[in-house]
Amino acid sequence: MLGGTLVDNNPLAVNAGSINVGATGVLIASADPVNHTNTDFKATGASTFANGAQVGLNFLSLQTARWRPTRSCRRPDLAP
Repeated sequence: MLGGTLVDNNPLAVNAGSINVGATGVLIASADPVNHTNTDFKATGASTFANGAQVGLNFLSLQTARWRPTRSCRRPDLAP
C-alpha cells in the first residue's frame, strides 16, 4: 500500500508475502481484548514502513474489568 488507509477488522492471523506501507499510507490493525485476539500479520518476505507511514489500532471490544498492575509490570521509577 503506497497511499491510503487499510483498516483490518480481522483479529486473527493475516498471511502476506510482504507488507509495505508508503509515506502517506496508514495501516490499522485490530484488537479484541474481551476475546483475547488481535490482528497478527505474518509476512514471509520483507516488511517496510516508509518515513511518514502511520500505524493505528482499532479496538473491537473494550475491557470492562478493572485492571491493576502487578509488581512485575510496574516501572521502578514510577513506583509509589
